[in-house]
Amino acid sequence: MRYPNLTSNRFAPPYVFLLPEESDLNETEWLQAAAANSAFDFMKDPEEGIYTLSDGRPFHDRG
Repeated sequence: MRYPNLTSNRFAPPYVFLLPEESDLNETEWLQAAAANSAFDFMKDPEEGIYTLSDGRPFHDRG
């Protein structure tokens, strides 16, 4: 089996993420992992809190 040359584009970093098939996270686990990820620390800044509970209309998924 031949593998593509992932580094052929000199502008794209060669990142490959391999996950075991059994590692499907449920929604709660995914949300906990995202909340603990430092990549989202900027969301804790008070300047990012531009919306309130009175903004917009509620969304009810009927699917």
